[in-house]
Amino acid sequence: MNIKVAMTLLKKYHFNIDYCDSGLTCLSKVKDNEDYDIILLDDMMPHMNGKQTLAKLKEQGITIPIIALTANAITG
Repeated sequence: MNIKVAMTLLKKYHFNIDYCDSGLTCLSKVKDNEDYDIILLDDMMPHMNGKQTLAKLKEQGITIPIIALTANAITG
């Protein structure tokens, strides 16, 4: 759902948007193509959550700015 929301909000700015359905896919795409300007990373992804994906990206020396997005909210 976060992918659809982010794409809808960013569409009017005419960005070239790529997306992944899991943390593992994110790692693979970033490794194969370092031309990303920013990564919007959801905390609740399958196979590897956002925190795990962020840690792996840092381990690989990736310096692309990353913004965490999540619908994982706690009351209060």
